[in-house]
Amino acid sequence: MKLLTSPTTPFGRKVRLAAAIKGVENQITVEKADTNPPGNAELVTNNPLGKIPVLVLDDGTRLFDSRVICEYIDTLGAADAPRLIPQTGPARWTTLTQ
Repeated sequence: MKLLTSPTTPFGRKVRLAAAIKGVENQITVEKADTNPPGNAELVTNNPLGKIPVLVLDDGTRLFDSRVICEYIDTLGAADAPRLIPQTGPARWTTLTQ
């Protein structure tokens, strides 16, 4: 997988932290993305909104919005890895809000 992000964005850091907690950070290559035209051609190809972060999966699927990417990452990792986002109930909404 490839994560397009910037070192200065808190949203990219959130995704990288989620990957580290789930133990899958070694499955993700982090690439610096330029959010300013005209240097953002690759970013716009992967996210028509031109925003970061974007996670490009091995099959070419593109996920954007850090909340969506973190939910995907939460499905990865070892079976005994902790869940980052509760599946139901008030705890889920609290976690997603934070």
